Amino acid sequence: DALSASHTPVLNEYFLSYIIGIGAIYFSAYLMRRHKEELQGWEPMWFPASLSVGSLLLTVMVPTQVNGAWITFTWAVEATVFMWVSFHLGIYELRRFSIGIFAAMAVRLIAVDTLVNIEEYRIILNYRMLAFVSGIAALYVSSYLMRRESDVLDEWEHNRLFPALLICANFLTIWVLSAEVISAVDKGIVDATGRS
Repeated sequence: DALSASHTPVLNEYFLSYIIGIGAIYFSAYLMRRHKEELQGWEPMWFPASLSVGSLLLTVMVPTQVNGAWITFTWAVEATVFMWVSFHLGIYELRRFSIGIFAAMAVRLIAVDTLVNIEEYRIILNYRMLAFVSGIAALYVSSYLMRRESDVLDEWEHNRLFPALLICANFLTIWVLSAEVISAVDKGIVDATGRS
């Protein structure tokens, strides 16, 4: 119901429920990590499981609290923070989840955020650029973090994931610049006919 509801961003009836639930899950993950020596049998598996559930709920919460380009902006910040925390605290699972958020963000950028209302379009100063610039910046920052912490990366992360983040950032840069040129021509800001 929260995904389809129309409400005030952040200050709404769902926000407190999400924050309490997500906070409780993250706190239980923290306790399991802190007392990992005392865990027995299958209990150690609950740390990555609860971390993944909390992160998934946090990611799903975003579209219920903000809309439009702000969804992409928030996902970009979230993915970058997860990437930083994964290196800072040595939590591999958060790095993997960060990549999942980046994948969802890239799909949203191309499928949703590329589209603009041509009647209200303003070159560069528009919500499409907010979404793309935040997403591209997050990819570059995460690439930098991976490069800086390359000694703790798995081989596949070093050989495949690091270049993939850079390729994605470059692709999205070309995509948004092309979209801006097309929109500027469609709006009549730029004359592509070559006539005076």
